[in-house]
Amino acid sequence: MKRIVLLLLGLLLALPQFAQERKYSTFYEQRATLFEELPVTSKDIIFLGNSITNGCEWAELFQNKNVKNRGISGDICMGVYDRLDPIVKGKPAKIFLLIGINDVSRGTSADKIISEIGSDSSQRIKEISDEANKKAEEISLAAEKKASEMKAQSEERTAAEVASVLASAKSSAELKKKQTVLEGKIEAIEDMLGRAVDVLKALPKREYFEMLKELAVKNAISGDGVMRFSKDDTAKLPQNFISNVNSALSGKGSVSLGEPCDIDSGFMLVYGDIDVNCTFSSLVSEKRDELFDELNKLLFN
Repeated sequence: MKRIVLLLLGLLLALPQFAQERKYSTFYEQRATLFEELPVTSKDIIFLGNSITNGCEWAELFQNKNVKNRGISGDICMGVYDRLDPIVKGKPAKIFLLIGINDVSRGTSADKIISEIGSDSSQRIKEISDEANKKAEEISLAAEKKASEMKAQSEERTAAEVASVLASAKSSAELKKKQTVLEGKIEAIEDMLGRAVDVLKALPKREYFEMLKELAVKNAISGDGVMRFSKDDTAKLPQNFISNVNSALSGKGSVSLGEPCDIDSGFMLVYGDIDVNCTFSSLVSEKRDELFDELNKLLFN
């Protein structure tokens, strides 16, 4: 029995200590926790306060579903202050506040209430500031990481782009080189072809007319034809040139000397209405592609 009395005495002595450690009552904690879960919207009208507010069915009284009861019996000014955030965050249309009776009954002065609110506000401001600094640091670190990644990607892209530009420039340079060489070859061959007629005309007389005889034999057709030269070549024509041509034709036909015509070199073979153009300019033009290939081989292979 003595042990039971001592145990009860110990519990009774401990109660004030527990009461001092608890800031608010169990009922307060239960109601405040419930209010944190219940939503508050911009259409709501909030009745906030102590037991006077807690004890009334305000929504039924005003017949308005948007009227919300946020009263807690026994609440004090600091109690309302501590649970104000979930209400304010909802931005309700109106708040009707009734509080302070329990503070007066406990002898709590207005200065003390203001002091406690100020102290709590300072602590909250510090907590908010610390949290803001932490988030700012996290954002800064994330931004630095992202910047580093972007820089690395940019450097990789830049290196790839530089390599691509260099490869393209090298390819363009090679192409330009080949194009320049080709243009030079074409120019050289065209120059040779352009001078071909002059080179043929400048041959010594014997070689010149020997070449004309071979051209006549090669280009003659069956029948009797007429060979017509330029005025200058007619005057220079070797003796027996026509008879030598006929001998070389070997019965393929025959040719006779015709009147001079308006050509600069070579000759014309005339068979009635058929003209076989054996002038140097015509022959070079006709055989241009073949001559081009031969000159290319001769000059550059």
